[in-house]
Amino acid sequence: MNTNKVCAVVVTYNKIDLLKECISRLEKQTFLLNHLIVVDNASTDGTGDYLDQISKSNSSVIPIYLLNNIGGAGGFNAGIKSS
Repeated sequence: MNTNKVCAVVVTYNKIDLLKECISRLEKQTFLLNHLIVVDNASTDGTGDYLDQISKSNSSVIPIYLLNNIGGAGGFNAGIKSS
């Protein structure tokens, strides 16, 4: 019995197609994710709507919406702090 718990943090900014591919591949990993934290770095390409939609149907997806783009390091910091 595997008791490992896995959490992934993904940071995105206006890359909705790559985000969809990333999430799809993460969901197919050997170890199932307990939580998938997706930090939206103030995207303007519909990412927020997409995250709203998938988080309603998949409780392991936890979106974090930033008001400003604080860069990759800032996004990962926000995601890790929330876990």
